[in-house]
This record gives sequence, structure tokens and C-alpha cells, in this order.
Amino acid sequence: HLRMASDTPQPQDLLPLPIYLDYNATTPILPEVFEEMKEYLTTSYGNPHSNHAHGHRAKRALDEARGHVAGLIGAKPHQIIFTSGGTESNNLALKGSIEFLMHSANIQETAPVEGQYDIICTEFEHASVSEVYANLSQRYKQIKIISIGVDNYGRIDLAELESALSLNTVLVSVMHANNEVGTIQPISEISNLVHKKSPQAIVHVDASQSLGKMRVNVDELGVDMLTISSHKIYGPKGVGALYHRSGVGLASQMNGVKQERGYRGGTENVAGIVGFGKACALIEDGASLAARMEHLRNLRDRLLKGLQEKAAPVQVIGGIALASELGLVNTLFIAFPGVTSSVLLGRISPHIAASAGAACHSAENPGSATTRAMKLPIELAASALRLSTGCTLTEEHIDQSIEIFASALGELRSG
Repeated sequence: HLRMASDTPQPQDLLPLPIYLDYNATTPILPEVFEEMKEYLTTSYGNPHSNHAHGHRAKRALDEARGHVAGLIGAKPHQIIFTSGGTESNNLALKGSIEFLMHSANIQETAPVEGQYDIICTEFEHASVSEVYANLSQRYKQIKIISIGVDNYGRIDLAELESALSLNTVLVSVMHANNEVGTIQPISEISNLVHKKSPQAIVHVDASQSLGKMRVNVDELGVDMLTISSHKIYGPKGVGALYHRSGVGLASQMNGVKQERGYRGGTENVAGIVGFGKACALIEDGASLAARMEHLRNLRDRLLKGLQEKAAPVQVIGGIALASELGLVNTLFIAFPGVTSSVLLGRISPHIAASAGAACHSAENPGSATTRAMKLPIELAASALRLSTGCTLTEEHIDQSIEIFASALGELRSG
């Protein structure tokens, strides 16, 4: 055996890990989820499409997981398409629906413009939506992108949306809860509005951040397609799903053997899907979900109260600044005026793992798409952090975090 340099423990690997306050980025796999997966990583390794005992066992596990994922969102098992994650689900939903439409209308890429097809989103969608929209408008000259604005709390302008809807509208995609500031959109109102004014349009929602932090039911929301992701709810990475309402036209984006009802070629990641199913099963009943939400909310509120008392001045940004129910129960997007987020993160990083409100801040590209859409002052956006709590945190973790923030901010502001 050749010993590689990467085999040697590095000094940073021997240090205790910092307190994790970045659960919106990803979550740990819960022990019970991992236990459920282990069998399908070792002994039950069959291909679910093989016609023998190994394959049949894997197929049963796949079906059971599909049932749990469907059950959590109020769908039927056959309406669940397993994917590699939220990004693929968004691509399948958006590209798949538009390609199906264009093929049905016999419209080719680069064809002369005849008529117009409007696709609508908000100004602060995830890149896996906004970039797909840009790609579609480049490929099909008939496509027109309409971006709907949001207010200073990150709430969609429903009047602007209503004005934009027409018989030309074919697709509306809105993020259920913003991954950065946590603002929750009124999806059922949006769906009702779209189906009333543009009955031909498809409503897609990216619920990657909201699942597991609030009730998500496809019939109550009135959506045609819904994206969800395993690693946001204490399941494994590399697994996601698209809820696909029966009868909605969709073109496959992964050609090959016709797995997943022909919508997604490729042998399913059985162990990962089993883990996803278990993560959903843990909160499939309303009481378990409510208990998790209460725990997350209590930690978030404890963190906010402590920072307001010991690290002032602070400013809360997003839906919860207006009303608690307008933001995710675990998400705190908070600015520390006078201190840039990059400097603060550098100071606390040995002890706390958190994210800046934006990937980068610069004079040329200040803030993020979210903070720009909300029209936040550049200085405020540059001082903001996203702190997100998770079910493996304790009150002790929160209290320690408050003290670390207070100490770091005291030094930076005095210095």
C-alpha cells in the first residue's frame, strides 16, 4: 500500500470542529438515516431493475422510500421522480416542460420568432432556476423572461405578478422559501392567481429549503411540479426528487434506459434514496414535523435574543423582520453594522461555521442576487451573515455562539 500525502492527518483535521450554524447549506445525516442506508451499501446491493432476488429486494426498498417521500408532501408515489438533487430537479422541471411544449408546437431551436411564450420567475431565484431560464431564452427566440420584483422583506409583488400574467404565460417558477434570508412566499395565492389568469401555465416551486421546516403539501400549494432535496433534511447528498403532477408534459433530460417512468435514465442510487426516504419518514407525521419546527424556532429565537442583548447593534433582514411566520423557523439573516461579514467570519471561523449573506462583495458586484433584489443598502448587505439552526444543535451550542459573537464583535468594533 502506497501512503499518499492525503493519508497523513493535517493539523487542522486534529482540531475540534466549530459549532455548525450553516444548516441551510447542508445538514448532517442523522444516525437512524445512516443505519437504514448501510444495508444497501453492503449486502443488499442489487440493481432494482434486475429480475432476481437481489434486484427485487432493492426494488422494494426503492418503492418504500418513494412512498415516504410522496407521503411527506401529500403526493402519490408514482408522481415522484428521483434525481441527483435540487439542481437536477429544477433543470428537469424547467427545461423538460419547455422542451415538451416546443416539441408539441413543432418549434425548433433557432427557428424564426412566431408568437411569444412568457416564462416568469422572481428576481432572486436560485441559480439552478435563473440560469436555466437564461439558457432557454437563448435557445428559443420565442421565449421571453419576466422577472417579478420583491419588497425589502423579500416578498414577491403579487400585483406585479398578476399584471405580468397573460395567455402567453407558459411557466411560472417561484422559490418557496429563500435560501439566504428565509422569506416564505405565499405559494397557494400565487398558484391560484396563475391558474386563474393563465390556466395553460405550469407552476413550479423549488421547495428545497422549506421541506422539513414547514408543512409542504402539493395539493394545498396548488403546484404542478415541486423540487425537493435530501441533504437539506438530514439525508444523504446526491439525491433529490421532482414531484410531477399527472398530465403535465415533461421531456426527459437524461437519455438512456427508461428508469423513473422514462423521465430520468440511469440506475437509481438505491442507498441514497433509501436514506432520503428515511429522512422523510422521520417527519412524515405532523406531530414529528411540528416538534422539529418548534426546536428549530426556539434555537433561532434564543440566538437572536442573545445577539440583540450582547452583540448590538444588529439588524434582522427578511420576512421575520416583519412577522415571525413570514420566515423559515431556522433561518436568521442578520447584519452587524460597522463590521463586514468577511472580517467577522474570519474572526469567528475557528469556533463557528456560518455563511456570509452573499458569496462575495465587491464594488463591481455588491451583495448577492437576493440582497440586490431586496434593494438593501450595500453597507448593510456587506455586514450580513446567514445563521441557520438545525435539529442536532442544543441550547448550549447557541449560548456558546452568542458569547463568541459578542467577544469578536466587541474586539472588531473597538479596534
